[in-house]
Amino acid sequence: MAQFPNAFIYHYNHYETTALKRLACRYGASEEQLDILLRQRKFVDLYQVVRESIRTSEPGYSIKNLETFYMDKRDNAVATAMDSIIVYNQWRVTEDPNLLQEIADYNEVDCISTLRLRDWLLKLKPDNSNWFDINQSEDKDFSRERYDWEIEYEHTQNKLICDPEHQDAEMRKHLGHLLEFHHREYKPKFWAMYERQNKFEDELIADTECIGGLIRFGIPEPIKQSYIYSYRFPPQEYKLRIDKPVTNIATRKSTGSIVGLDDLQGIVKIKLGAKSGEPPETMSIGPGYPYKVSDIRAAIYKVANSVVKGKSEYQAVRDILSKKLPRILGRNRGEPIIKSNELQSEILKVIKNLDNSYLFIQGPPGAGKTFTCSYVITELIRSGKKVGIASNSHKAIHNILDGIESVAADTNLQFKGLKKASAKNDDSYYHGRFIENTDSKGQSIQGYSIIAGTVWFFSEPHLDGQLDYLFVDEAGQVAVANIVVILLPFNGHLEEKQRNYC
Repeated sequence: MAQFPNAFIYHYNHYETTALKRLACRYGASEEQLDILLRQRKFVDLYQVVRESIRTSEPGYSIKNLETFYMDKRDNAVATAMDSIIVYNQWRVTEDPNLLQEIADYNEVDCISTLRLRDWLLKLKPDNSNWFDINQSEDKDFSRERYDWEIEYEHTQNKLICDPEHQDAEMRKHLGHLLEFHHREYKPKFWAMYERQNKFEDELIADTECIGGLIRFGIPEPIKQSYIYSYRFPPQEYKLRIDKPVTNIATRKSTGSIVGLDDLQGIVKIKLGAKSGEPPETMSIGPGYPYKVSDIRAAIYKVANSVVKGKSEYQAVRDILSKKLPRILGRNRGEPIIKSNELQSEILKVIKNLDNSYLFIQGPPGAGKTFTCSYVITELIRSGKKVGIASNSHKAIHNILDGIESVAADTNLQFKGLKKASAKNDDSYYHGRFIENTDSKGQSIQGYSIIAGTVWFFSEPHLDGQLDYLFVDEAGQVAVANIVVILLPFNGHLEEKQRNYC
């Protein structure tokens, strides 16, 4: 591509591009190169050209049907993709090299057929129509088409990789895998947005991620600096919900958020800012763009750069990624953590003696994990510690906050807590006696004994190193990359003070 910037890759249907995406994500290989090809729109799906431009006398649109018009009938032993699977399974049993050669020959004919199909379509193309818009390919120097984050990712990963005999080699490898975790998680969502642009309306109606076939009616309702537009849609299954942002599938542009949804009447109401202009009379809508993760990404790179520079920060992160046993003052590593039947008093003592380390509290539902944690947290607050509460969901956070407030009320403990909420989500606000809510970014935590929120809150830079303890409810459901981010507020410089994670 660097040598021939006007070159394109032709394929038939989505199978090749789907396989490339799956392999790149699964193995973390050639991700950047694939992204460049996709950004530059180097893949040309000839199936879409055929489907949308010609009719044939054949009963189907498979490439085998179309070969009738531009090449002789195949005489390979392997004639279809299903045949190749059968022959491959035969080879696994017999290891006969001739069977592999038959599959290779079949694939070679497939490539020749794709080339001849392209040439045949060009002969059919009317002289006054474009083959495709070459300007959309973002025709630039292929070798230099890189984003800054891609360069940073490569450099940081290379620095983390070290001698496999190094004492921290395993931890550094795991940390390297976490770089750009959220970017990889969001890729399928972005890819799906592009793919939906090539779908017909009936396909979008069948896609449960969308609501297809919207037709606008009525007069827009003004509300503050926005308007509410009403649309009718045909019966269909969908996952979109009220308060969720949506995009116009045809343009991939944000189209406000859903504020009303009547499945029986087939009516959806969409709120859109006045500055955005009027939405189209007809459209199909899909999920909104993923949330920005710039702070979360920066937090993970902060840990990675600390490791690269050989600093002694974020010890709990290092221990978890290295799968080291918890360090507890007064206990030899490997000894039983709990030695008596006095669970609450002993676990409190163990947690107070954690040496910049971590501890898992496990048990089946109803075993008393929330009550035990609530008791421990109130005792830590009583001794003047600042404690963080985190989880994947606001509901899980509220559950443990309920337990803390209940124990505090029973033991006459007075304290101030802060819960990070989202102004767009009423369910994120906690209604309690001691705990306040904030929806502001950069909120000071001075004067609060408890701060609670999701990974988005704990990724804020001003919280780094500000906590003595952090409790993660339902931690087994939290992605390791998010655990690394959540740990930052209490894992500052080890020489400053002892901090721990439960």
